[in-house]
Amino acid sequence: MIRDVTLKKKQQACCKRSRYRSHSNSIEPHLKQSPFMMRISRFAIHALPALLILLLGNMFWSASAHAFDIEEVRWGYAGVAHRNEINPLFLRLRNNTSEAEEFTLSLEKKSFGAGRVGARIWVAEEQSTLFLSPLTERWVTFYVYIGGRENEVQLLNERGPVKKPIQILFTNRNQMEEKEELDRVLFASGDEFALSQKAELKRFPPEIFPPVATATDILGTVFLDEMPRWQPEQRKSFMRWLQRGGVVHVLQSRTGDYPEFEEELAVLNGALDKQHIGGGIVLRHPFGRNRLDQATLKQIESNEERLFREEETRIENEMADYYYYDQDLSNSMFRTLRRFVVPDHNWPIMYVISFLYLFAVFPGAWIISKKRNDFRLTYGALLLAVFVFSMIFKIVGARGYGESTQINSIAVAHVLPDNELDVTQYSNAFVTNGGTYLLRHPGAGVIYSTASDDDVLGDILLGPQAFFSVDIPPFTSRPFIHRSLISYPAPAAELTELNAEEGLKSLKLNLGDVPRDAEVWALFRNRVSKLSLSGENWSTSRDGQSLGDFMRSIQDNHYGGFYDNSNDLDPEQINSQLLREAIQRSLRLRSMQNGPLTLPRNDRLYLFINTDMPDELKCVSDDFVQQSGKLVYQYELILPE
Repeated sequence: MIRDVTLKKKQQACCKRSRYRSHSNSIEPHLKQSPFMMRISRFAIHALPALLILLLGNMFWSASAHAFDIEEVRWGYAGVAHRNEINPLFLRLRNNTSEAEEFTLSLEKKSFGAGRVGARIWVAEEQSTLFLSPLTERWVTFYVYIGGRENEVQLLNERGPVKKPIQILFTNRNQMEEKEELDRVLFASGDEFALSQKAELKRFPPEIFPPVATATDILGTVFLDEMPRWQPEQRKSFMRWLQRGGVVHVLQSRTGDYPEFEEELAVLNGALDKQHIGGGIVLRHPFGRNRLDQATLKQIESNEERLFREEETRIENEMADYYYYDQDLSNSMFRTLRRFVVPDHNWPIMYVISFLYLFAVFPGAWIISKKRNDFRLTYGALLLAVFVFSMIFKIVGARGYGESTQINSIAVAHVLPDNELDVTQYSNAFVTNGGTYLLRHPGAGVIYSTASDDDVLGDILLGPQAFFSVDIPPFTSRPFIHRSLISYPAPAAELTELNAEEGLKSLKLNLGDVPRDAEVWALFRNRVSKLSLSGENWSTSRDGQSLGDFMRSIQDNHYGGFYDNSNDLDPEQINSQLLREAIQRSLRLRSMQNGPLTLPRNDRLYLFINTDMPDELKCVSDDFVQQSGKLVYQYELILPE
């Protein structure tokens, strides 16, 4: 019996082992995957916190990188940009967070996604950051030269790009059918009096008007029906723009009365319907802004043309021998300025050196390898020959440029009251030693631009401490332009006699102290003539040449190409070419080949005095000791009625 019990226990134990083996076999495949699954689980457990930290860090970085929102973007004064001009870009930034933000801000121009154009422009750098209080907003203004290739700009701060690129908006004007117009705007800070639905006049908030007149080149006409709430610098900037040739239309306010202007703008309170202030004009209209529909605006524009007698000049010039004037600075002013620094190499010596170099490479290196049969000696001799001849080429080639670091410039200065000059200066900096150069110029409201379609390794700072820092390789040039307002006395000019029917032959001018080496030119309607001193007056015995003939050499400069004989020009011929190009750009002249004519106003005499550039306009830099150039004073003398 005991034996049976023992046998029964053994059978039960065998059954248990059998069931255990069966169960083990059923779960074995799952147990084989468990190490892999365990590794995945461990990785997920360890990686998940890291991923969360990375995600939160990225969210925090994005929030800090874009701590402000761009609420409004405004190109120019009428909402569009003008090519080959300095355009203001107004940005309304808002801090929507509960913390104050301090940051730098810069801008890069882009060309159809191909890369950067020109140098980076800074409105604030590390030493001068922008500040935004919590839940507040402010306007920030960039001054950007728009050439022929740019189509967007990218904002950047200390962490990199800010938001998406900003598209550059251009007018839809048909260049071959419509005349190019500067911006025409209504200064309107509120929406109390909406314009008629048919009106085409753009609004501009006067509170963001630039405090520097050098940023108003694209502004042509302003409509006013109230006294703007401006700071003193804004009022002075507006008056400088007006005296330089702006047009102001004064409208009645909502009470039916004309606005009362104060401080610097008090001169706008005249009782006459038409009033000249410097080269500008103020027109008063007996109606308010609610009357500015399409028909009224068209009538106002027609009246302007009659006042300036532009129609007479247009008909006269359509029959003249006019030429095409390229607005691209790379093909005009900059190309001419480079002619002051052209290579004059000793080509026979350079040819001899070239043949000697070729002989040193072959068969020179081959002969050494045959005689010595040592590759180390052969390679060493070859490297030595390359180094020696490189130094010889550098020395001999450099002497073709005179080995002189220099800046050549020409400036056009609009003469303003109180001994002020509104200056546009074109320069070309040539260096013999490569490096980063810091360029500064005296004056207020200084704005720099490379005016180039290339990517320039440099930085431009806007504001009171404006400068242009740029990397220039050895024996190369860096052209650039800048705008400034300086205090410098210009020769006094008084128009004593001019008969509109007889033209320049009847002209008599009384000029102040004109430098002895200066050239004096007069432009009236379609005729240009050089003046000379006769007794106490400056005059000419000729009716002058047509404007097209005077500008003729610009055509040869733009399309010289392979047959360009620029190296044969002496400095006097180069300066003569620059004078014509400077006048063309200042008056924005162009011909029928590039669309309808843009012509000088016919109600005034344009006077140009071309003289040597004073030190007050030269670059403030110890690196450029040699600087030369010309200063062209521009006067607009209104004809007596």
